[in-house]
Amino acid sequence: MRKSLPDILKRVGIHILFWLIVVLYFGWGFGYKVNFGISLLNAAFYLPGFMLLVYSLLYYLIPKFLIKRNYLQFFAGYLLVLCICAAYAYITDLKVKAIDDLKAISLMTGRAFLPFIHVSGSAISIKLLDYWYKQKQKTAEVQQEKLLTELELIKSQIHPHFLFNTLNNLYSYTLEQSDKAPE
Repeated sequence: MRKSLPDILKRVGIHILFWLIVVLYFGWGFGYKVNFGISLLNAAFYLPGFMLLVYSLLYYLIPKFLIKRNYLQFFAGYLLVLCICAAYAYITDLKVKAIDDLKAISLMTGRAFLPFIHVSGSAISIKLLDYWYKQKQKTAEVQQEKLLTELELIKSQIHPHFLFNTLNNLYSYTLEQSDKAPE
């Protein structure tokens, strides 16, 4: 199913908004006691790791394993990607420490796991809510189609010929004053 350009632009806009919120959130969260600009830059250094984690969850791990209830494979994949992101965070942290102006802001490797878990938890929540909403819509559509099918079946059963024959039989019973007429 091809998507139209406005749909694609809307989707890209939502993703850009999500990543802006993530960078601002971590920039503020880790920089409220120090320079906000430096903290914002530090949060931006972690953005590729966040993106790797979130997009691997959204487009591979969740649809392939979590939705299909393969929990062990999902958590194994999640841990693998989380470790790759932690390694990225460690390398990024070393590069951030190497820059003289940014010595004040650095995340230890242990603390680097928490932002990734936080962002991935948010992404998983959004994806599962979206999945739940779409499933609910599909269920409602199927229910609507079922009702329409049942209505068509009832309409086909109340065919004018069938109704005319029934009324004609009743009329003949009433003319004869038969005991079958009330039945």
